Amino acid sequence: MTDKVRADPANGIWLCRECAKVIDADEASHPVSLLHDWKSAHEAWVNAGRPAERPAVREISVSDGGIGSMIANEGSGTALEIEAAPGQTAERVAVRGKGVGEVVTNTGPGTAKVLRSTDATASESRVTIDRPTQMVAGLISKVSVLDCGHCGQQFTATKVIQGFAGDEEPSVTVKCPHCGGANRI
Repeated sequence: MTDKVRADPANGIWLCRECAKVIDADEASHPVSLLHDWKSAHEAWVNAGRPAERPAVREISVSDGGIGSMIANEGSGTALEIEAAPGQTAERVAVRGKGVGEVVTNTGPGTAKVLRSTDATASESRVTIDRPTQMVAGLISKVSVLDCGHCGQQFTATKVIQGFAGDEEPSVTVKCPHCGGANRI
């Protein structure tokens, strides 16, 4: 093979650094025909639209508006706990167009959401926009100290927005832990 043919993009195959070293160090176990088969199979997979990934334990999908999920914790416990099998993603949040994948709030001493996943991503956020949008975010996290509009006492509230596309950050209602009054964050 000439240097020009070797350098041609049609001859290329995408490999991570470690796999490239293994293949280059043991050419007998990785003949050109095998590499061509791998490349052809991968190109067919890409051209077929990439088959669906292994489903996550929890899937949230929003298209063209709305909120996919809301989790609020006002107590001392855990509002949502997800444990994935080894190699499985715990949750996947997808937003297409405008919308909010998930809003999680917490005003108590507990935990709003816990995700556990080994050998995989615990949480994925995907946002696909198809029109002009003021804000796009995979994750927005805020901690605010609020003065309750009902009893006047201060309290801490957290808000996490996962997967968002829209013209302004959504506000949500949280309850004051002292009087139960509704406040916007």
